[in-house]
Amino acid sequence: MKRYPGQVWFLPPEFEAGGDSKRRPHLLLTTCDEDDNGVFSYGSTKPTEALFGAAFLIVDPAASADPQTGFTRPTYIYPSRLVAVAPVDFGRLAGRLTHHLPQVRELLATALGLGSGTTVGFGAASFSWRGRVVLLSVGVSDSLGYRYGIVLTEATYSRSQRYQIIVPMDDLAHFQAEPGDIVRADLSWLSMVDPEMTAVLIGVADVQSVFHPVDIERWTGAVVDDGTLNDIEEALKKLFEL
Repeated sequence: MKRYPGQVWFLPPEFEAGGDSKRRPHLLLTTCDEDDNGVFSYGSTKPTEALFGAAFLIVDPAASADPQTGFTRPTYIYPSRLVAVAPVDFGRLAGRLTHHLPQVRELLATALGLGSGTTVGFGAASFSWRGRVVLLSVGVSDSLGYRYGIVLTEATYSRSQRYQIIVPMDDLAHFQAEPGDIVRADLSWLSMVDPEMTAVLIGVADVQSVFHPVDIERWTGAVVDDGTLNDIEEALKKLFEL
């Protein structure tokens, strides 16, 4: 069964980012079938991440043009906080957002910082975490199957060091590349990540958020090059239909 962007699902508590123990409504952002992860935007009735500068949209079910939103109270949709889940682990389908989806996609493009560059230089993302290659915590690495992540969060929210959107990355020697993955070799910054690493696999379909204070162990010192960043952004535009 195919699942489509705009559907609102209640995910099981174990898939909540940041150790959340409650079932919460999440907005599906990608088209997926039984073999593909779905990437969701987190939903919350609280403005916590908005106060830190995260991109958000408030959906009030009592005022929405969509007859069945899946929400019972005004809810903050955070495209800046993403969760990747296999369809077999989806919870309950609660509703669907149709009229709000174009605005959510605009906010998602903002949250991803598309076109804003990296922390290197004096552009919009300078002195942020965007583009940095980070070592993930042991717990996150065990869960994702990747040791590293490339931070994509737009600059303002990135600097708050809350939830960072990452595209997972690791040594190509540990993986079999699949359609949609990005493979790169002989990049100058790889030696800063691991002196033995000569080629990497970047798992675009596994894009998701991690909680900076807990899930990121450290910055490796590496920053992704502009060419690779551009390829990642183009792949994300395709994934999210931006």
